[in-house]
Amino acid sequence: MSHASLKLPITGLVLLFFMTACQRPVTVFYFSANGSDQGVGSLAAPWKSLDPIRGVPAADSLVLLFHGGDTIHGNLGLSNRSGIFIGTYGTGRAVLDAGDSAGITMTQCRHISVSDLVLSGSGRKSGNSGPGILLQDCERARIHSVDATGFQKAGISIQSSAHVSISGVSAFNNGAAGIEVGGRFPSHDSKDIYIGYSRAENNPGDPTNLDNHSGNGIVVGLTSGALIEYCTATHNGWDMPRIGNGPVGIWAWESDHITIQHCLTYENMTHPGAMDGGGFDLDGGVTSSVIQYCLSYGNMGSGYGLFQFAGASPWFGNTIRYCISEDDGWGSSGAALYVWSNSTAQDDFHDAAVYNCVFYNRRGKALRADNGRHAAFRFYNNIMVSKDTLIQGSADGFEFRFNDWYSLSGGFRMPGSADLKSWASVSAQEVEAGRVIGWSADPGYVLKMPRPTDARMIGLDSSYRTPPGSWLKTATGNRTAPPVSFDFFGQRIADGPLRPGVDQQH
Repeated sequence: MSHASLKLPITGLVLLFFMTACQRPVTVFYFSANGSDQGVGSLAAPWKSLDPIRGVPAADSLVLLFHGGDTIHGNLGLSNRSGIFIGTYGTGRAVLDAGDSAGITMTQCRHISVSDLVLSGSGRKSGNSGPGILLQDCERARIHSVDATGFQKAGISIQSSAHVSISGVSAFNNGAAGIEVGGRFPSHDSKDIYIGYSRAENNPGDPTNLDNHSGNGIVVGLTSGALIEYCTATHNGWDMPRIGNGPVGIWAWESDHITIQHCLTYENMTHPGAMDGGGFDLDGGVTSSVIQYCLSYGNMGSGYGLFQFAGASPWFGNTIRYCISEDDGWGSSGAALYVWSNSTAQDDFHDAAVYNCVFYNRRGKALRADNGRHAAFRFYNNIMVSKDTLIQGSADGFEFRFNDWYSLSGGFRMPGSADLKSWASVSAQEVEAGRVIGWSADPGYVLKMPRPTDARMIGLDSSYRTPPGSWLKTATGNRTAPPVSFDFFGQRIADGPLRPGVDQQH
């Protein structure tokens, strides 16, 4: 087959990518809505569809360039290749219309870049049955500045792959999820995953999945090492077609060393009567992971979930710090933070730290705990504000120190206790050397409107800064927390005692 050579004009980025990726012959093909499959795929004679790609030798690296502003119809499937660059030429982004199938599928490929494209399916309920992009058993991939919409499965799906970077992605109007990472149970065979500066919006649910959750924003499972940052998940999960375990805005399960930071989840939902529909979640089998510097508000489920399900690997060593939940849990959980397990195994749900957070709930509880199989869950330097009763369920398995507890309906409200002192006496919580070390006082926050809708802006929202003249200015909390350098607002944390909440500016 005749094909274009590297002498044809392509960007310096493409050249750099292939010079560093691998030493293989490189073929460059152009696509245009005004092209013809009878041409040679050159800049002067571009192809019209993806069909001619099937004849390109697998030994060649590929540069596939779509004319900006054009819509190209078809589906791209590649396997056992090293060196694949898919992008645009000209002005604007090209649209790859995948119709009823997956947009781009790659299996056992390496050194991949997909950028500056819009991938469009026929709709999660209108005939499409695949994902927008699927990487299966791939290594060293970059997906950047891509929209994925109208797919029944995930907009972007990464399975059993390593060293993958996803940035600048907008995944919306899909079924199963906006962005998902998975692998082969029980191994964590996706590794070193980055998801940043991306948005998952209005991914309502997969109408064909009647056995498990769907409608997630961003979900990572069966993964060792992932960073999710500056991502937004909103209006997902509202059309999951079942009652049972449900979707979450941004979460992880059966994974280790996951960091979720500087992210925003708001107004996510689940099926009426179903579970979940929350903001963030470290779920069954997660270990050594952290959620930090995040904001959750207005979600149907809890803002933050710490969950362990039956059959999962042990859950331990996880942290939530410098995070905010506002008016979450209005539907399925009734609380800002929810701790839950249905596992009957012993000692498989333990060791969590939750510190310097604000759980502010004008719609329900600050904390809910079900089933009581957790152990060594430590809470300190948090501000817990509820509509009425502060905790639903038992305080067994928790350790509370240096937290502020305040009910908007009247000071301190805890089942069986009229005030903080009496609760501390009977529960041995918020007590040190016989002295009550917690608080029950109004933090005095004034919420600023409108609320943030982009993760990159949450640090600029001053709603949860310590008010001028507040008692919090002189409150002394616990300094035994693992050290971090900055608070929620990016302010460097000075030496000395921490105070409750997300603002450490003295």
